[in-house]
Amino acid sequence: SALKAGRRTTLAFLGTVVVTSVAWVGVDKVAGEFLYQDQSGLLLGGRQLIWQDTSRIIRDFPLFGTALTTSQTPMLQYETPRNFSAAEAHNDYLQIAAEGGVLLVAAVLACISIFVVGVRQRFRGQGSDHTDYWIRLGAVVGLGAIALQEMVESSLQIPGNAVLFCFLAAVALSDLKREPSAKAGQRVTGKLEPACVGATVAAAGL
Repeated sequence: SALKAGRRTTLAFLGTVVVTSVAWVGVDKVAGEFLYQDQSGLLLGGRQLIWQDTSRIIRDFPLFGTALTTSQTPMLQYETPRNFSAAEAHNDYLQIAAEGGVLLVAAVLACISIFVVGVRQRFRGQGSDHTDYWIRLGAVVGLGAIALQEMVESSLQIPGNAVLFCFLAAVALSDLKREPSAKAGQRVTGKLEPACVGATVAAAGL
């Protein structure tokens, strides 16, 4: 069917993106990023120790967390003896759980679920033969890459990265249908512009 063909095309596209990206950067370099050892011989630059310390904070403040943007203060008490200090968890998922507890985690999961359902509905309303489908798919791939990076970094705390994330989310969720304009040769891009502008303005306030 057309739906199965679209799924196969999407999987082939994603596989091509992954293989091409790894080949472009180099397999050795990609593997080195995950197997990187610092001067103390710790993998991932010592991040596993930071994650262990953050997990202890989560266990002691499970419901409400330590409050947003306060990860550095409890880390001074919970950090394992080492030759460096960490201001954040270097994992946004752990940091959300540590600073906001179960309540914030539940709210974030609810927002993600609503977003995923909305994007899925947009995909179902389009076939893979439409250009808009591939624009949306590219945005979803970008969001997936950011989500993976947040497992080892806190890059979304940088305003510029947050703006990019919100822009991709707006593209993935927006109605990309183009409506014919009253004037010949003029194109109107549905609801994309206001959605992207709104997302960019919101991200700028983070």
